[in-house]
Amino acid sequence: MVKKVMATYLAVTCLLTTSSVFASDSEDAIQQKIAEANQEMQEALKSVPKEKLEAAKKELESSQKTYEEFLRKEVRVDPVKVAEALRLKFNDPNITAEDAKNLGALGFPPNHHTRGDIFITWDSKTVYRHGHAGIGSKSERLTVEALPDGGVQYQSRSKWPSDMKKWAAYLVSGAKSDEYQTAANWAEHSVGKDYSIAYLNKWRTDAYYCSSLVWRSWYNQGHDLDYDGGGAVTPPDIDKSEKAIAYYTKGF
Repeated sequence: MVKKVMATYLAVTCLLTTSSVFASDSEDAIQQKIAEANQEMQEALKSVPKEKLEAAKKELESSQKTYEEFLRKEVRVDPVKVAEALRLKFNDPNITAEDAKNLGALGFPPNHHTRGDIFITWDSKTVYRHGHAGIGSKSERLTVEALPDGGVQYQSRSKWPSDMKKWAAYLVSGAKSDEYQTAANWAEHSVGKDYSIAYLNKWRTDAYYCSSLVWRSWYNQGHDLDYDGGGAVTPPDIDKSEKAIAYYTKGF
């Protein structure tokens, strides 16, 4: 069963307290993390029923490849794309690329409301080896996140700039103001639901893992943020999506 398989996978990857990989880490440190993740993937595959093995192997290998790219990625802010996304979010045709440059220079939190914005951290200790993701709530001081301890819940937005060493904040390309609102609404209506260990089933709506919550909140608005379209959706998948427009980065 998928649930049983990913229970094994997440049991060895959730809530890590070991060091995270940052842009300044050596290639040896990165290779060590890749090797650890690969070993965990192989362990998870041992529990997969034979009839599901090929599909599970393909999915996990795709996630592993994206994770490797994720570790080495340098997220860059494109002021032109950020300005375009901000104009749509706030129905303000006067926002310029220079405004977008200032947005990043002023640090976090930005001077705009972050409802529906996406937050992704590379810090492996946050939830599981492939990073962690959250979404801005209707309150500018809160995010909505799915965590192993307590399921879908509100979190303080201030933990991102204070606690995360390597992370980025994103807008959604082509999304309009009302879609940010309804994406935030969807996430908030999911508060109280369980944490999902069915990693390969991003379609589940009775429980969520971190990136499935973010993905579903936006998928319901017509924006698919899963880079590879597989049965699982990871923070690296969202980061790699062409629809994810970074406007703030830290630790790169």
